[in-house]
Amino acid sequence: MARSDQVGAGFNRCAAGILWSGQESGTARIGNTGKPFDEPRTQKTPALRVAFRRTPAASPRSTVLPIRPSRGFWRIVSPERNAVGSIRPRLGLALVLLVLGLMSLPASEPAQAALTLCNRTSYILYAATSAIQSPKTQTQGWTRIAPGECQVARKERLVAETYLVHARTSLAHSGPPRAWGGAYPVCVKDSDFTMQQAVTQPYCASDDTFPLPFAALDNHGQANWTMNFDEQPAVSLTEAQLAGVKRLLKDNGYAIARIDGKPDKATGKALADFRERMHFAADAGNAELFTALEREARKKTAPAGYTVCNDGREPLLVALGQMENGTPSSQGWWTVEPGACAKAITAPLNSDAVYIMAQRKSGGTLVSGPQRFCTTMAAFEIRGNANCTARGFTQSGFAATRTRGLAGYVAHIGPAGLNRGS
Repeated sequence: MARSDQVGAGFNRCAAGILWSGQESGTARIGNTGKPFDEPRTQKTPALRVAFRRTPAASPRSTVLPIRPSRGFWRIVSPERNAVGSIRPRLGLALVLLVLGLMSLPASEPAQAALTLCNRTSYILYAATSAIQSPKTQTQGWTRIAPGECQVARKERLVAETYLVHARTSLAHSGPPRAWGGAYPVCVKDSDFTMQQAVTQPYCASDDTFPLPFAALDNHGQANWTMNFDEQPAVSLTEAQLAGVKRLLKDNGYAIARIDGKPDKATGKALADFRERMHFAADAGNAELFTALEREARKKTAPAGYTVCNDGREPLLVALGQMENGTPSSQGWWTVEPGACAKAITAPLNSDAVYIMAQRKSGGTLVSGPQRFCTTMAAFEIRGNANCTARGFTQSGFAATRTRGLAGYVAHIGPAGLNRGS
């Protein structure tokens, strides 16, 4: 096979194009990679062959984990001191939040919790954690954390050699996806999961798993620990709660001028309108509010890039095709579990169409069309769609999804095929 036919054969692949060959110990790339595709979920990728080391932390009781982009990279920043003290809400803002209909109660760490994750960002986060105890690692996810909330991620006492953490934003949010991670690739699934893997196992063993970059957590040997996710500048949990409501209201189409933790009349009016439209009960609290805001935003928002959602009951194998500067290119396969979504392209779209083919994992093509691209049975990335058979490939039909003028698109696949996009 010619090198031009099989693109990127020399890359050390990770989901979202995270780690390039020779960069395994450096800062991980996530979010907008600048490549037309993220890597297929079935790619057998070196996952855990790394030298685990602890990151420095200043506070003896908690660690602050900032979430901030740096030219497409996510960086570990030195933790703040006295982080636990800084999570207490301000009384004045709390009173205003009560007027707006938000329950402003300070999040408290459960008495029996071992690892508590606090979200001081304006995004709904989904977090996964991994406990390393040679010769095995135990990884679990996803813990949903609304803005201004603290959730228990691990209930057992923290006695393992090393703990790793990764968090990503909800698909309900518009714009480029955001994530927090580090330099350690760990195998995960798109849907909720708990799994074990050998520390020395070099690849993600199952085709529904893929690696994401986790960051090391230094709990200073403590059996109980609280960790904060932050944006810049850092805010309190109460301010993050209001900022999160503002962001989700904006994702739902309301005219919100500024995403911050300061109350204003426009936000109060929008929030009252949303609560009325949702027919909330009089005693409905923040949990119901954030759940409804996220659910409704996912109906309206197409995150930047190309996302494939499996609305059916069978696992799917998905491949995509694009025209890059007039040259056809195709890539696959992404495994998309029932009820899950896979982010196939993270960069904002700039083409008239993206082409998609989907097969049931149990066999049989579910989505196809007249546009021809080359494919293979194994994971692939191929330039050109001419002479597929002569080049050792299979010529397959792809369906067009129109993306002209769109930065983001979500393709929904149900039992009968391609349902709709947004």
